[in-house]
Amino acid sequence: MVFISSGMATHPAPGVSIGAAAKAGAEAFMRSLAQELGPRGITCNSVAPGCTRTEMIAGQSWPDQVVPWTALRRLGEPEDIADVVGFLASHEARWLTGLTIAANGGLVTTAANILARAK
Repeated sequence: MVFISSGMATHPAPGVSIGAAAKAGAEAFMRSLAQELGPRGITCNSVAPGCTRTEMIAGQSWPDQVVPWTALRRLGEPEDIADVVGFLASHEARWLTGLTIAANGGLVTTAANILARAK
């Protein structure tokens, strides 16, 4: 099983409290399922995408402000996230369970970044 989470589960920002709580709860649920389903050989993990170029953010200016906060200096592409999900669903990830993989290009979020975005 592969859940889709978000960086806001562990690094919430102003204005996303409901979404952050939902994603944090989903991650706790996933970790519990990993323990419950592990004896049956079922793995449960989640992927926490960083800022990814999708229709949802198209036309907004703030995503470009995130680029300098990433080690790879770019927004994610849907394929970047899909590849991680595909790996976790594959036999090669058979020893990984109960994990959240941050697929975020090396995003470093600081309080200053969050406050600057909130303004």
